[in-house]
Amino acid sequence: MTLWPVSRLGGIERYNIYLRDLLNSYGAQLNFYCLDSLKLNMAEKICARLIPGLKEFLFLSRAVEANASQYDFVITHNLAGGGLKSGKIPVYAVFHGLYASALASVDRDIQHRFGNVWKRQCLKHLEGMAVRRPKELICVSRDLNRQMRLLYDIPSSVVNNCIDISHFKKRPDRRTIRSKLGIAENDFVGIYAGRWDPIQKAVDILVDVMHSRNDVKWIVASDAADVPRGIENMVVLDRVGYEELPTVYSAADFALQLSRYEGFSYFTLEACACALPIITTAFGGARDILEEANMQSLLIPSPRKTSQFVKFVNERIDRLKRDHTYRETAGNRLREITAKGYSMSVWKEEMARKLSLEQRYAPEPTHERSASECSS
Repeated sequence: MTLWPVSRLGGIERYNIYLRDLLNSYGAQLNFYCLDSLKLNMAEKICARLIPGLKEFLFLSRAVEANASQYDFVITHNLAGGGLKSGKIPVYAVFHGLYASALASVDRDIQHRFGNVWKRQCLKHLEGMAVRRPKELICVSRDLNRQMRLLYDIPSSVVNNCIDISHFKKRPDRRTIRSKLGIAENDFVGIYAGRWDPIQKAVDILVDVMHSRNDVKWIVASDAADVPRGIENMVVLDRVGYEELPTVYSAADFALQLSRYEGFSYFTLEACACALPIITTAFGGARDILEEANMQSLLIPSPRKTSQFVKFVNERIDRLKRDHTYRETAGNRLREITAKGYSMSVWKEEMARKLSLEQRYAPEPTHERSASECSS
């Protein structure tokens, strides 16, 4: 059982689809608890309004505890179900990010300092309580595991996030794909795919980079309503579905991620699996992947001045543009690393071991999940 909704497709929702498929392959039924399913009385609604994070941390936990006897174990995500602790049944707490680390990273940029002091203190306090409750902590990246030790001095295990590498791979018909997008065959193309978030995703700096690089054609796969107009060398693709993402990636020469914080970045994994070199900040597992591929040169340092940051980004774009061999080598190496360590088969094996599924259930024959099941 997990405590986050699967009605919309984001990082945790996709993770829940993978969990569902894994447990179903062992004949186990998965029940979902989410905020939308809560029925709160008036006093609880007032408390939830006054204390940010309380609904996820406490009231979801109570909803599960009321039915705990029905389950073999519980899987929680971040604050969702954070108030649970291992008692009669095991609790596996999966962390996809840490508020304390995210707030500290965002605060390094004075312009985007998280201003709601009460909210930040509530979230950090509840997170501290959640990680210290007796339970099995699982981090979705080694980077997050390091943050957990640094901030909370709490031991946790790592089961790296995964993607379907048979789905995310470079498509051979790039000329046709570019033609359909209105992009010339010889254009040098960069891509950003994700939420248009000026704080966490640092798209404010991304816009500065795009404006400064008229020699690059940009693809932005996001919510078109949020993306600013006026950048002539940009193609905006509105809410690209799961099945179409590899095709869109295949039109690009490189990916660019400037996030101020990531717990784990599916964008990084998807781009790497499609053999795209990615210029990125060292968050969300990106540092581990690039270091393993011996491509640390694509990582962006974190200076306090935006002008310095843009300079570092442009230096890396320049190298990828002028050195075709370097670009191809980087992309192929990143694809190799992703296929080796971040595939669904590796994740399923490690997660099944972590949840003791072989001991709990007699496994049934598995079947491949179609890509359409992850469509938005």
